[in-house]
Amino acid sequence: MNVNDKYVLDILNNFIVSERLNKSEILQMASLVSISHDISDLKDNLKWERYSCKP
Repeated sequence: MNVNDKYVLDILNNFIVSERLNKSEILQMASLVSISHDISDLKDNLKWERYSCKP
């Protein structure tokens, strides 16, 4: 996903609001956006990161 694209930024902002992401989740999302192909891929990557980081 290209974060320089206004459409992508709108999608990401809507996702942040709808999921009520906290600061650390937003930072995690920002690092995963570039390797994600679309919003569903980003959601899957975020889920994987959340589960793999839990002790």
